[in-house]
Amino acid sequence: MRERSRDRQRLEDIQNCICNVRQFVEGLTFETFVNNKIRYFAVMKNIEIIGEAANMLTRNFRMNNPDLP
Repeated sequence: MRERSRDRQRLEDIQNCICNVRQFVEGLTFETFVNNKIRYFAVMKNIEIIGEAANMLTRNFRMNNPDLP
């Protein structure tokens, strides 16, 4: 269920995952990143969580914040 009260937690989850991704790729070349399976799948999992959290944001929130991707 998409509860308005959970939008804040979903946004925090998205922000935390973005921070994780930045830490996981910091200082790496693309080649090094894609050849490191553990880092690669850690980043992919965080991107998956971002997508799921974004999808669960309420319609009301999305309508009131059209500038957010």
